[in-house]
Formats: sequence, structure tokens, C-alpha cells
Amino acid sequence: MEDLGLKYDNQIISDLSSQGKTPILLANSKEVVGIFALADAIKESSIQAIKDLHDLGIQTVMLSGDHQQTADYIA
Repeated sequence: MEDLGLKYDNQIISDLSSQGKTPILLANSKEVVGIFALADAIKESSIQAIKDLHDLGIQTVMLSGDHQQTADYIA
């Protein structure tokens, strides 16, 4: 949006990211017309699965293309 010269509220983007959501901005050629967010649900079994892998001596890492705040929340 910045490359297109369109203004948006960066605080909204930051707030959504810090909640583990990926913000998506919708725009026309003149302005940002909407923002929505996508979020992956963390499965209840995920924590135990990571613990089980660690117990087996398997090191785990999380790779993400998301904003750092979003990744930090999920981690």
C-alpha cells in the first residue's frame, strides 16, 4: 500500500498481528477500503505433539512467512 501511496492505520495492522492474525488490506486505486484478518487455529494437541517430539530428541523449529508479531504469538 505504501508503494501505491495509499494510507492506512498501521496500529490496526500491529494490533491484529500481535493477536496472531494476518492482516489483509483491500484497496481500490484511490484508497484502502477494508481490512480483514486471517488466523490459524492452534490445535489443542499441538503442545503435546511438540513435547513428544522433544522427548524423542527431535529438535523443532517454526518457519513462517508471517509478520514477526504474528509468528511470536503463534510460537
